[in-house]
Amino acid sequence: MTYDLSRQLKSRVNSTLLYVLVAVICIYSFSPIIWLILTSLKADPQVHAVPVEYLPSPPTLEQYFAVFRRAPFHLFIFNSVFISAAATVVCVGVATLAAYPLARLRIRGKNVLLVGFLLISTFPLISMMVPLFEIFRELGMLNQRITLILPYAIFSLPISIWILTAFFREIPSALEDSARIDGCSSLGALVRVVFPLSAPGVATASMMAFINSWNEFTLAFSLITDRVRFTLPVGITLLRDQYAMPWGLISAGISIAIIPLVFLIVVFQKTLITGLTKGAVKG
Repeated sequence: MTYDLSRQLKSRVNSTLLYVLVAVICIYSFSPIIWLILTSLKADPQVHAVPVEYLPSPPTLEQYFAVFRRAPFHLFIFNSVFISAAATVVCVGVATLAAYPLARLRIRGKNVLLVGFLLISTFPLISMMVPLFEIFRELGMLNQRITLILPYAIFSLPISIWILTAFFREIPSALEDSARIDGCSSLGALVRVVFPLSAPGVATASMMAFINSWNEFTLAFSLITDRVRFTLPVGITLLRDQYAMPWGLISAGISIAIIPLVFLIVVFQKTLITGLTKGAVKG
């Protein structure tokens, strides 16, 4: 009896320590975002107050209104949404056509090929910046949205292929055989059977491609010089002054950029976790 009580007490202590550890990690991880949003809700005198005032009193949206007066943020938001969505569609479409044969056909060395895709995804973007700039300049494609759509789709392609290949392997090939008996071609079976059944994997690949495109700064800053075609990360740099840093404005601009991503992750967290874990375990 004493042994059982001791064992239960030890289990409860371990569970409590685990919850405390998780809580500390969450607070540590989210504290910069919380501080950023709180700063964006303060008036300028409160932002620069000494000693520091941690909570806005009263909260105000003046910094957000000032952001749109300072720069054409409505254009930056549109550019980011359009470029990220287009890059995601291109990336997932190409990744689907590449992942399907890797999952279904007996290709010699395809595991090595998949590992190679992952290695390619580790290349830093800055190493590609000069060649891409020269290519697009020669083609006369600088300062166009497609200048960013194509590289963004390509850079998200390896991890998308990896995720979709893992999901396509899990779908019984008998379903495709039945579709072919009913008159579907291989492409028709992919579109009508395999693709819908791989919805968690498609959603995960789409979210990762969208987030990568939304957050990217280096290429957008280098390949686009026309102000009306800036994306949000580049547009935020227009908020700084020559001799001062308006932290309230910058915090509001960054909040505008990150809040949609936080919303997407919160809403689709189960799908995202399912897609990532299945890709990790079954890939």
